[in-house]
Amino acid sequence: MLHAEPMRQFTLKQGVPKLRVLHSFLIASPLGQSNRGEKYRMTVKIVFDTNVFVRAMAGVDPDLEAYKRMERECHSTAFSDPLIDEYCQVLGREIGYSQLYFWHEYNKLLSIEKTVHANPQRLESMRTVVDVPVKGKDLKVVQCAAACGCSYIVSSDHDLLELREIKLKLAPKNVLNIKVLHPKDFVHEETNEPVLV
Repeated sequence: MLHAEPMRQFTLKQGVPKLRVLHSFLIASPLGQSNRGEKYRMTVKIVFDTNVFVRAMAGVDPDLEAYKRMERECHSTAFSDPLIDEYCQVLGREIGYSQLYFWHEYNKLLSIEKTVHANPQRLESMRTVVDVPVKGKDLKVVQCAAACGCSYIVSSDHDLLELREIKLKLAPKNVLNIKVLHPKDFVHEETNEPVLV
C-alpha cells in the first residue's frame, strides 16, 4: 500500500488520535501560502476529486499512478475542509478506512511539503467567483482548486471532464486557468505553472 510509516506517530501521548490538532495547524497557515511559506503560484498545484483520491488510496490504477506522479514530482496537492470531510466519509463508506488513515496520508504529504490547504475565508470568497455548471461534490473540488490557485483538477467525473478547462476571473486583469484531466491523461501531461494573465 501507499503507507509505510508507523501509525503510532499520529497519536498523542494520551493515545488520542491527532486528527483535529493537525487540521487546525494547517488551517492556520497564512492566506495565499503553502505550508512552506511559498506563494500559491510558485508550484504546480493539483486537486484530486473524491473518487480519484479514494481509488488511489485503494491502490487502483490509473488513479494511483496519477497520485504517485504528484508525489514524485514538484507538485502540491490542494485540500479544503469540505473536501477533506468528503474524502473521509467516502474512504469509510467505500473501503472501510478510518479518518486516521486519511490523516496518516495527509501528514506524510505534509512532511515532504506536498500540501496546500485552502484558507477558509478565501474558500468562502470563491463562492462568488466560481461560476461553472456543476454542483455538490464537484463544486467543492472546483472551489478548492480556485482558492488554492491550482493548475489541474484530476477527475474521472463526467460532468467535470466535460468542462475541460475552467477560466476564473480573480481580478480585472487576473485570470486563473484550470485544466480538468482524467487520471490516465494527467500521468502523461506536461505540467505547467498556473497561467495568470
